[in-house]
Amino acid sequence: MVARTQEGIHIETYAARGILVLAVLMYCIGVGAHDLLSDDALNSFRALGWFDYLGGTVQTTPIQWFDTIPWWANLSFHDAPPLAFGIQYLFFGVFGMSAFAAKLPFALAGLGVVFVLYRIFLEWRGRAPALAAALLATVSSYAVWASQAGYLEGIEVLFLSLAGYFFLRYTASGAWRDAVWLGVAAGCALSVKYTAIFLVPAVFLYALVWRRDIFLRGSFWAAALIALAVLAPVLIYNAEVYATRGHFDAAASSMAGMHPDDFKLIASRGVSTDFSANAAAIGKTLYIVTSIPFLALYAVSVLFLGMKVIRKKGDALERFLLLAIILVFVMFLFIGAAERFLSVMVPFLVAAFVVFAYDLFLSVKTKAPRVALGVVGALLVVAGFELFYNVNTNILAQPAVAHAAFSSPARLSSVGFNELHDYIGKNIFPELAEFRRPHDAATMHMVDEAALRGGNILLFDETIYWFAYVWYIQPYSVYYRLPVISFTNYLQAIPKDSDPLRALAGTGAKGMYYVAGVSDRVVDPVKKRNDAMRSLEISFAEYLDTNGYFIDTIYDRSGSVAFKVYYIPLNGERR
Repeated sequence: MVARTQEGIHIETYAARGILVLAVLMYCIGVGAHDLLSDDALNSFRALGWFDYLGGTVQTTPIQWFDTIPWWANLSFHDAPPLAFGIQYLFFGVFGMSAFAAKLPFALAGLGVVFVLYRIFLEWRGRAPALAAALLATVSSYAVWASQAGYLEGIEVLFLSLAGYFFLRYTASGAWRDAVWLGVAAGCALSVKYTAIFLVPAVFLYALVWRRDIFLRGSFWAAALIALAVLAPVLIYNAEVYATRGHFDAAASSMAGMHPDDFKLIASRGVSTDFSANAAAIGKTLYIVTSIPFLALYAVSVLFLGMKVIRKKGDALERFLLLAIILVFVMFLFIGAAERFLSVMVPFLVAAFVVFAYDLFLSVKTKAPRVALGVVGALLVVAGFELFYNVNTNILAQPAVAHAAFSSPARLSSVGFNELHDYIGKNIFPELAEFRRPHDAATMHMVDEAALRGGNILLFDETIYWFAYVWYIQPYSVYYRLPVISFTNYLQAIPKDSDPLRALAGTGAKGMYYVAGVSDRVVDPVKKRNDAMRSLEISFAEYLDTNGYFIDTIYDRSGSVAFKVYYIPLNGERR
């Protein structure tokens, strides 16, 4: 018996090491490989300089409302709480302006969720279920996608998992230490995104139904006060926005049914009572981002969990899991469920999967030990298939098997913008001016004269994808005050009869680079419909081609042409 036990310990140790290596590979191997093409670009740009600005007039920010940044506007952001921005800000301080630095916090948060699930099951079930939880969280394609996408949910989910862990510990121990960490984790989750709000009723309903004695503990209310203290910057920010603009931040305004003109672009967002459509969206999203066997076992696991709790055979872990899953589902019945939003469900679904799988194994083991090994084998096959689905979707540049059953359509893209970033850093702006965060609207787009003299001007195709522009081009003008101009704006700014190739010759700049979008994948889908604008950009590139100004081609990861680069000398010398 002793030898067998020691052998089991060795197997579990090797399994733990193998899962750790696999988790690091799955969550970290693609960090920085994908372009920032959505809200990840907008959030990263703002986190880089702790500066809340998007441009335009349909989704405005405090610097546009007041021309300067009020003190309270440094506490949060106009469309989301500040914590994820703050974490990114720290990573940019260490690693600089790069896609790697932008995405690394989310990858590490994904690894953190794997570890938290391991700890939960280690304390409530034992080593084998803990390893199963870590394995399933590692192979989950949806979990890895969320960690690589760079959306706020990728960090929110870590604090949600920690809050669940410390709440379960607190219900068992009643210790002040666990209460304090519960308050910190819950406050942090809400300080990343308001969709963590379901955690509040989950905790209170759990206590009301199963543990009313918790309400009599001072430590429980201290945890609530700690959560509010963590949220203090967000509360102050919203109080000041309401006092000065008559509404809350964009996310809170949507939740409260406000539709302010300051957020015209997203003012229509809010609570929806089209429950059938939202329920269908939840099912569709889960179907899109998860392999069919994994999704089927998710569904079976939640049903099993519900039956067990209803029959009063569930323990603290199972009751809290079921309550959390129900409340997340109810929340998304009101607000809809895009891929990024629903990813906060992943740790709860994985945990339900482990509960079901382990109970099934124990039940079969007592009756037919050999069949129990078959159950383990079948579950490993499902996990292996999900791993293949995961790699095929999130790791490979192109899916090895393109069929929908083996790869999710919710793939992250690499269309050439990371390569453009490298090119700009090496060739156009090899030496950056001092990084400066704008403090008022007047200085936001001022050009550093010292950087202009003897340096280069970046002229870019106005029709390239706007989200990508915000991260890959806008920082050079806003934070470094370098000469960056869109071609459309350039034509409007220069004298009517002047030569567009020589209009800036008197600035002291050495030359002007024009970056033209070639691939449809780098062109903004809205601006692409503006035939006049797109035709103008194409015609200018063709003119430069004809007159020998072409110098370089920028390719995407697949080897396709993404951009063409032209150099126009302003001092009479060709490059």
